[in-house]
Amino acid sequence: MKSIFTKIFSLNLLFLVIALMFMFIFANFLYEQLYVHDIEDNMREVGTELQSLYTGGDVSDELIELVQHHSQFLNYDVFAVRDPKDLSACLPFEMDHGSIIGPNERQQLIAGEVVVNVGYEEMFDKRVLSVVHPLVDNQRLEGIIYQYYPIEDIAVVAQKGLSITIVGAVLFMLLAAIISYIVIRKMVAPIIALRQAVQKMKDGRYDTRVTLVSKDEIGALGQAFNDMAHAIEQEDERQREFLATVSHELRTPLSYIAGYAEGIEKGIVQDEQHVWSIIRSETKRMQKLTSELLQLTAQQTRTIEHEPVIMAEVLRQAVDVLSLKLEQKKLIVTLHIDEDWIVRGDAFLLEQVCINLLENAIRYTECGRTITVETSIAKTAGTLTIADEGIGIAPEHVPHITERFYRVNNARSTADGGTGLGLAIVKQIVDAHEGTLHIASKQGEGTSVHITLQNYDE
Repeated sequence: MKSIFTKIFSLNLLFLVIALMFMFIFANFLYEQLYVHDIEDNMREVGTELQSLYTGGDVSDELIELVQHHSQFLNYDVFAVRDPKDLSACLPFEMDHGSIIGPNERQQLIAGEVVVNVGYEEMFDKRVLSVVHPLVDNQRLEGIIYQYYPIEDIAVVAQKGLSITIVGAVLFMLLAAIISYIVIRKMVAPIIALRQAVQKMKDGRYDTRVTLVSKDEIGALGQAFNDMAHAIEQEDERQREFLATVSHELRTPLSYIAGYAEGIEKGIVQDEQHVWSIIRSETKRMQKLTSELLQLTAQQTRTIEHEPVIMAEVLRQAVDVLSLKLEQKKLIVTLHIDEDWIVRGDAFLLEQVCINLLENAIRYTECGRTITVETSIAKTAGTLTIADEGIGIAPEHVPHITERFYRVNNARSTADGGTGLGLAIVKQIVDAHEGTLHIASKQGEGTSVHITLQNYDE
């Protein structure tokens, strides 16, 4: 497989060769357009001046001699003859006068027009430009003024300095190739480094970074790679921490269950009823943990169903689901909700958010206290607030409580049935709805959670 350097270098040389060919073609074009046409214009001008010396009647010997004398001061030959057939006697090469003055050309000459021809002549081994001016009297062709000039082909002109041209072309090609090699090598080097870095990433070396050597598109690509590598490295670290935490969370209840089961089997447990209660409790905790893990994973791939959702209905449904737990702790839920608040989102997921927040409020609020649920609507968004009168959270823990498996008090959370995933699920769902989550808390006074969601826009 050819490298990108080889491809670009070969393409550059191809463009260089094409450019040289184009320059030659263009030079030939300029030669024809400027050099040949300039000679033709000069011959037309001289022929017109000599033609003006003719006053009518037969072409005199004096005019013929005058034209021939004038030829000495030109870099081409000019003759005046009475009959075109006499041209062969004047020219240094064999020529059929009919090839220059045929029936059509004769009519042009009688009409006073100038006839121009370009033809190949073997004697000169080159093309010959001829210009014929008519000497007409009373619509009768009395004679002609004939001028001719051998035209050198541009290749012949170039051949005179062929050695210099070849050396110059070779040096130019060599210099261009060296410069192209250096420039392309410098351009391709970051791409090669990027390819090597990608291979290292493929091998699991997520700390790989590329050195940025420019601020152009390639530099931007390198920066994008570094940003991607940093994100992958962070995600890999989170995955490792996540797996380690999951292993720990599952190992603890499993060790309890295994230990108590072994105790029952060996008959060393005194209060089997209490042990079975612990086993059931730990089993439920594992079920809740695995359920929330599956839910957290599902949210990462689930497509949000954007539809109009009436938040008042969602909140009432969440309160109904938790009514038994509320009654057990004799907690009072105060609702101050706007019946007109409609958001754009997934009703099932938003209900899950409300349930998780209310469960946290129930879990950490003492019996007989109040949980307040209220909403407020602005022009483009609305805010849901769930506030409790619970134990509160220390300021240093607040920024971290939406992280997976983060617990303020591991022992108490485990005893209360918490998994450390509830608020992580809430944050993930809110982010998926392009909303914001803010938590304010004060120890001994309670916690309030504020969620802002965009209003439904028809």
